[in-house]
Amino acid sequence: MGDERTGARWLPALAIAAFALLLILPALLSPLKLHDSFWIDWVWVDQFSEQLRHGQLYPRWLPASHDGLGSPVFYYYPPLSFYPAGLLAAFGTAPGIAILVTFGLAFAASGAAMYLWARGWTDHPLAASLFFMAAPYHLADVYGRGALAEACAIAFLPLLALGLKRVAEGKGPALAAFAYGGIIATHLPLALLASLFLVGPYALILAGGRPRALLPFAPPLALGIALAAIYLLPALALEPYRDAAVLWRHEVLRPDHWLLIMHVGEPLDGMRLITLKVIAVIALPSLYMAWRWRSGWAAGAVLVCLVVVGLLPFFWDLPLIRSVQFPFRALPLAEFGLATALALAPRGQRIAALLAAPALALSATFLLAPAPDQ
Repeated sequence: MGDERTGARWLPALAIAAFALLLILPALLSPLKLHDSFWIDWVWVDQFSEQLRHGQLYPRWLPASHDGLGSPVFYYYPPLSFYPAGLLAAFGTAPGIAILVTFGLAFAASGAAMYLWARGWTDHPLAASLFFMAAPYHLADVYGRGALAEACAIAFLPLLALGLKRVAEGKGPALAAFAYGGIIATHLPLALLASLFLVGPYALILAGGRPRALLPFAPPLALGIALAAIYLLPALALEPYRDAAVLWRHEVLRPDHWLLIMHVGEPLDGMRLITLKVIAVIALPSLYMAWRWRSGWAAGAVLVCLVVVGLLPFFWDLPLIRSVQFPFRALPLAEFGLATALALAPRGQRIAALLAAPALALSATFLLAPAPDQ
């Protein structure tokens, strides 16, 4: 009896680990990827690992960049996602393989975090965790964009929600502080979007709309910012010394280029077409769940999708929000909302699997598509 219980306890962890391996296996078996951000990941990991190898615990300056002139990348860029790949490369793993292994670890971490979030109060925690791992934007982020930091930051979203829930239950600030500090030190744009679309609304819900009940959430969030201060303070202090205008110099780096509602009637390709497909397979099932099951999490997913489409165009012109650059970066929050709604699906509702099927079918196309010309 004891062995059976132990086996059952380990089953979710084994399923998540095996599924993470399955998700990254096509990349491990294919030629080296250098499209989109993959080549940047490679250059940064190669230099990051070299400095770790020489005992520098927090590499900030990349000396070999720009033909040996160097680059202050990690004075401005969150470093946390580069430690797994950097450490693997420092111990002899080829940078390209180290990057792919880190993506695999990010898949596993997102599944484990989702399972921890959904366990104990939903009926389908494992199914939700597997869906969250294989959600379409998550796959496009890895296989299409090579977005190492963003893919790693996605794993903090369920932990952030769980941390806030524990604060509301009087179980302490540690997890919320860890998750908030972790997402800031991994990917600042997603941290900003999570603050607006997850932390703020969920804290209000947990507080029952009472302003005074929001006070317990302030210390863990402040502690999270403090945990990320080793990166955040120098980045903010040095902000006047970088040419931030380059972030919007090209049309493709400005949010309005990606707002689908502003390009109605135009042919869609590349990431705009991917964004439309992801929104369709996330928003439509979420809309059904919000209507049929009165799911607040599904309603939140629909809201995020509408903002990404551009139904609140002024939102993306706000000073801090404009620095996010790509509205589709909010899609992990929509996928988290849908995954949570699936976890909460009433028992016996087989339609939940049908609702998830289009998203997973789209994910399969990203997983199996050949890499673009490099």
